[in-house]
Amino acid sequence: MIMRFMKTVRFLVFACMVSALYSCNDSDVFSPLYFEKEYYEKPLSANVQEIAFGGGSGNLSVEVSGQDIQEASVSDGKIKIKTKEKGIARLVVKDNADNASVTVRVKVVDKYMCLRLDTPAPGNSYYEYGDYLFLVNDGSRSFCLYDESFGLKDKGCYMFFAENSKPCLSLSSSEGVFNYDMTASSHAFLWGAIPFYLDFSWRDELVGARSQPVAPLVMNAVEFDTESVYCFVVDTVEMPYGVLE
Repeated sequence: MIMRFMKTVRFLVFACMVSALYSCNDSDVFSPLYFEKEYYEKPLSANVQEIAFGGGSGNLSVEVSGQDIQEASVSDGKIKIKTKEKGIARLVVKDNADNASVTVRVKVVDKYMCLRLDTPAPGNSYYEYGDYLFLVNDGSRSFCLYDESFGLKDKGCYMFFAENSKPCLSLSSSEGVFNYDMTASSHAFLWGAIPFYLDFSWRDELVGARSQPVAPLVMNAVEFDTESVYCFVVDTVEMPYGVLE
């Protein structure tokens, strides 16, 4: 009986040792570091932006080549960057466990705001449901309109203005000029998104007190001529690459 007990104890000890050995070996095995793309575009912004990656040992470091990116760090499976000015920088991400490294190029472009049409559009409209309207914070105040598959539909220039103490938007496109009353847009859109993405601020008397509660980022645009209502929501979708300087 005692011999059987001792054999059982020795077996359990052996099993624990084997399990620990395999656990240590498994911790040293990892897939190579990789990125989805070799080239990325990120808008000029004071906020931290992220580039996801896969694989790697977890013991990673990153070096920045170029002054366009102010700083870069690695955490939680992402490269986190702060942009400084427009231009192209290179990020060299090194896995310190095997000394392997991956280089990706990052182009810092003009800041922009993405608006997605969230309601069906009236017949014969300039828009279709799911369209993406990108307003770019560049010297020309340019915009690009894409369908939901990111096929370019049109481009032109935009302008914010006030009429009868109401905040308005004008789009000058290949099909003419479209003017919209944005009074019914959310407070967070008018006072938050527009200043942040497009560096434009309304005067206080145009849209009321700043103490209004924060609401979703929604642009409700009523067209002057037709009174058609278009509801856009601010989206985080990236603008197609190769368009912005």
